[in-house]
Amino acid sequence: MQRGPHVLAVPGTGNPDHLVANVAAGALRLSESEVAVLDSLHRDGATGTD
Repeated sequence: MQRGPHVLAVPGTGNPDHLVANVAAGALRLSESEVAVLDSLHRDGATGTD
């Protein structure tokens, strides 16, 4: 979502508690260095699984 106003996360949830968490995540802001780390993980093909 930090990529610009044209990016919108559309989570699907049937649990009201999850909905609250998903809406709250919209206020999350990452620093440029945090975005760079995530971008590098994506570029390097990291999957987050063992």
